[in-house]
Amino acid sequence: MHRLYGPAIDRPLRVLLTFGLLLALSLPGLFRLRLLTDGRALAPAASPEAFEDRSIRAEFGVRDLLVAVVRSSDTSGVFNARTLEHVAALTRDLQAIPGVRPEDVTSLATEPGDHVHTGSFDFKAWLDPLPKTPEEVRDLERRLLRATIYRGTLISSDTPPSATAILLGVEDGADRGALARAVRGAVAAHATEGDQVLLAGAPLAESQLGLHLLQDLALLVPIAFAVMGAILFLSLRNAWLVVLPLAGVAACLLATFGLMGWCGAPVYLTCLVMPVFLTAVGVAESVHICDQVLHRLRGGDAGDPRGALRATMDELARPMTNSAVTTAIGFLSFAVSPIDPVRVFGLFMAAGVMLSLLLSLTVFPACLALLGPRVGSGARTGSSLRERTAPLFAAWTRGVLARRRTVLFASVVLAAAAALGASRVRIQDSWIEGFSPGSELRRDTAVVDELFGGTHLLRLRLRGDTAKASAHVDLGDLDHSSLLLSPAQLGPGGGGPPGGFVGDRVVLKPVNVPTVIQAWPVEVRVTDARAEAGGTRLFLTSPLIPESSLLDLLPQGTVEFDCEIDSKNRLIEPSMLEVLRAFEEHLAAQRPLGVGAVLGPWTHLSNLSAMLGADPEKARAILAQRKGVARTLDLYRRNRGERRTREVFSADFDRGLVTLLLGNASYTRVSELMRDLRAWEREHLAPNGVRVDLGGDLALSQATVGGIVETQLGSLALSLLGIVLVTALLSRSIWIGLCCAVPCAGAVISTFGLMGVLGIPLGVATGMFAGITIGVGDDFAIHLWERLRGRLGRGEAVEGAIVASMADVGPAILVDALTVGAGFSVLVLSRVPTDARLGALLVFSIAGCLAATLTLLPPLLRLRARRVAGGG
Repeated sequence: MHRLYGPAIDRPLRVLLTFGLLLALSLPGLFRLRLLTDGRALAPAASPEAFEDRSIRAEFGVRDLLVAVVRSSDTSGVFNARTLEHVAALTRDLQAIPGVRPEDVTSLATEPGDHVHTGSFDFKAWLDPLPKTPEEVRDLERRLLRATIYRGTLISSDTPPSATAILLGVEDGADRGALARAVRGAVAAHATEGDQVLLAGAPLAESQLGLHLLQDLALLVPIAFAVMGAILFLSLRNAWLVVLPLAGVAACLLATFGLMGWCGAPVYLTCLVMPVFLTAVGVAESVHICDQVLHRLRGGDAGDPRGALRATMDELARPMTNSAVTTAIGFLSFAVSPIDPVRVFGLFMAAGVMLSLLLSLTVFPACLALLGPRVGSGARTGSSLRERTAPLFAAWTRGVLARRRTVLFASVVLAAAAALGASRVRIQDSWIEGFSPGSELRRDTAVVDELFGGTHLLRLRLRGDTAKASAHVDLGDLDHSSLLLSPAQLGPGGGGPPGGFVGDRVVLKPVNVPTVIQAWPVEVRVTDARAEAGGTRLFLTSPLIPESSLLDLLPQGTVEFDCEIDSKNRLIEPSMLEVLRAFEEHLAAQRPLGVGAVLGPWTHLSNLSAMLGADPEKARAILAQRKGVARTLDLYRRNRGERRTREVFSADFDRGLVTLLLGNASYTRVSELMRDLRAWEREHLAPNGVRVDLGGDLALSQATVGGIVETQLGSLALSLLGIVLVTALLSRSIWIGLCCAVPCAGAVISTFGLMGVLGIPLGVATGMFAGITIGVGDDFAIHLWERLRGRLGRGEAVEGAIVASMADVGPAILVDALTVGAGFSVLVLSRVPTDARLGALLVFSIAGCLAATLTLLPPLLRLRARRVAGGG
């Protein structure tokens, strides 16, 4: 370390010029930074949920939805000519936004209705033509309410419906901030008296959250600088010793974010709190340098500022490096997270901490060397904070050592109580949690969730393709109604459970046929399947001639066949549609778990029949026959168009999409809902060869929270292990390594206990406090141990050395804790509730680290200090 701070003290101008050049080289990286607010980035990229969500979005062409709700104050609700005209005009303006495709906007003005254009089979939109008279409005209302699929989706579920929704599908990679501004502009341009427009949806929330965080930065970073500057000035009474640490922090922030830009790392929402954290952490080491320099200038080094500075750096370089390394390890522990934004936060916070150390060992001493005597201005007059508080720290430490057994016992009891409270911590997070209850977006979202099915999406992909197989069979494997296939013919795994074949298409292609025989492939459908000794028997019927014998369908004289089994049209078999009906009705019944609406293959097809005049029982009877299904599908294609059909069915009708709308979703309720649908899948869908994949923002949110739990366990273990190993290596004692880890570990347990007692949930933001606390809070213990090590090395008595060391370093530790805690405390002022809670938790944790260092660490060090002193 002397090679760093030695030249800085001897040749300060050269060091400052070199640093200035390096800082200038990093600054262009700031212009390469890009803010990424997409909430999907928070999900672990390698998680099954993230993979399935990407696959579902690509296969069905579905997108995130921005929701504009037009709410009418008219006594007849939304069904009045003024409001309907407002909806049509706003729809046109939303379709005209640059980058928005007209087909991505869905409303009553675009949704195909139940009437066709004259002379064609093309269906008109519900608002084509726009109703003008009360009679026309009443007729539209009657026809629309007949199709129950719109209640809770495009029309509010209250009576009479007071609102209607306009849905805007947002392309992946779209500038969501610019889109949100354009939508708000369109809404403002069509303001209509008597109508209120509410905006909700994940894309809007993500862009708004990013804006709030940026606004927070503009406010909180200056406040953090001001608060910590005030604490430094009150402690050190020297303006230069306030300006220099804060200037160093500012330079560190610029260099760290410049490095992010050069590395091409996105600025995720999690990274927007980095300036506050680096400001708090960056000042900490400067406190110890300033305190020790001033102390020496008050003593024998009063006439030699550079000598006092050199002696200070000789004494503090080792603990500063140890502290910075363990702090960096605390942040690097986030690198094990499966969540990219958390991983980027950890990596660049660790880089910022090490850069701050480099500045503390080079630039800060160089500045102090240039200032010379001005560093000690006022050092000879009055009494310093250190001199005033040192006797108090000494007396406190003597009292703690005198009652060390009581202190240790009380600490164990408090830890057990905290662990009990920690067991009550609940996991909960969602994008709406990032907004205060009084914010416009959260109020609008609450109203939309109440009037409609909800603003959260859970997408279920039904896969009916699990039974595909091919085999070579002969006439002996067939009888009049079935085909027996051996496991070898079905291939590895035997083709899955017998029920997985029900609804599959079987094509028998004759092979080795004499040229005199006319042979053709025979297509049949599996109506039932069962396991038999020696294989799986498939019961087959012809869709065209249901009552015919299978053998009569085969070309005469053919005895060998290539058999191909696939699941084409699996999901539109009448028997399968009946299973899907039961599934969708079961999901719709889960209202206690937040389900507000269910849109799936059965719902879409049956409601089309109802919209065209069939009652529910008649619609069910139509879909119980293949001909009825075929006619309904043909009408569905004509009514919805091929693109909208593909949002529900795959091209081969072997896959389908069920979309659940949920309001006020919580992690616990969604977990219970997922367990319920998985149980239903095992009992009813799997025996019929259908599997379910999960996607949508709720599936990603569940995966994110799971990733947070994994991150917490991994970061806690790695942080504590890193602190123990680094400190043990430098002290050559595992016991000292453990002692230095105890205060921050105790603070983390206590904070988890507080969260459990107060009901503070564990989420993306609040879940980060533990790794930060462990990385930052161990600094106090390391500085105390390093001072104690020096005294023990000079042969001082153990208890006296502990008391004297606490008197020496305790005041600096107190100022360190105050500045770091004050830096974190400004987060409490954040407009984002989760960040505000994180700030409060960090302040509590830092206070816990300080209390544990002052109270618990002296007795622990006392236990083996003599042995450690003997070992060096």
